[in-house]
Amino acid sequence: DFEGFAPMVVDDFIRIATNYCREIPIVVVFGLATSYESIHQSLTKASISMLNVERFNLQRSKQCIDAAIRSVFVESASVLSFGAEAYKSLLDQFLLYSFSITGFVKKLKFAAMDFFYAQPLSVLSAMVCPGRDGCAAASIRDCPIRLSRDQIELIRMQRSVQRFLDARMDSADGRKYTVQALVDDNFLQDTVIPDMLRQLVSYRQCYSLGISMVLAMQNCLPESFRKPLRTLHYYGISQAFDECTHWKTLSAALRRMKAPEMKQLVERLEAVVTAAKDTDFVFAESKNIDIPALIRKAATLVADPEALPDDGDDDEDQSIKDVARPDMASRRIRT
Repeated sequence: DFEGFAPMVVDDFIRIATNYCREIPIVVVFGLATSYESIHQSLTKASISMLNVERFNLQRSKQCIDAAIRSVFVESASVLSFGAEAYKSLLDQFLLYSFSITGFVKKLKFAAMDFFYAQPLSVLSAMVCPGRDGCAAASIRDCPIRLSRDQIELIRMQRSVQRFLDARMDSADGRKYTVQALVDDNFLQDTVIPDMLRQLVSYRQCYSLGISMVLAMQNCLPESFRKPLRTLHYYGISQAFDECTHWKTLSAALRRMKAPEMKQLVERLEAVVTAAKDTDFVFAESKNIDIPALIRKAATLVADPEALPDDGDDDEDQSIKDVARPDMASRRIRT
């Protein structure tokens, strides 16, 4: 913080340090909040002549925090994640007080230490194997140890596990699967836990793709419609994303786009989906949304609105046509 120091103190320090530079190589880093000229305005010519000045620019703190959040929480296969309240507290301490990337990273390290030292189920994180070079999709491997009886019971008590098993009660095979998971410890560890972790990894991949698609949508709209990645992630973990006010405002603006703008939007979305070639869309398809096929049809319709027949039976095709032709009275969109 160069501007916060008295110029004479800095000037004297440079003169003293110069006397020792033959024995000790000394590098002085000035943090400038104003301009490069402030050095020449504050120091004497004699002091400046003792310096070999080189300039470099640092990335803004908010850009650094967005990159860190994307790397740790959005795109990473790591199982370490924060709930909405903890994430908001971490973010508020950064944005409202310090703007310190170092402090943010230290808090993440303490959170990771607490997770691995205080959470008995942290051993399950060893089953998630990240893809090579951060590109390939993560995979699930066998647990390195056999879980104890207490750990097994703790897993069964988790609400997420209960929801996972309840979702399978609709079919006879699913009920058999659920009953065996509740009474057979080996079946729970060797079959149920890997199934849950695969679904978690698939969800994280689709979540990352969804955030990237929303960013692509924002970039096609004016600045007032854009939210930083750190805010989008908070919306994603605090509520159903399509229920938040930002998404409703964003989708309303997208419906008003003209044909050339819509074409640019679909091209960007197509590029995002193509880049996510390792994403497992099984999780998304379970909700009756085939994302790659949806984008391909949208690209075809934007290029030629009559490319697909309008037979009145295919709701998905009709929904895409309504987006591709914003002048139509009916503007249904599947989200």
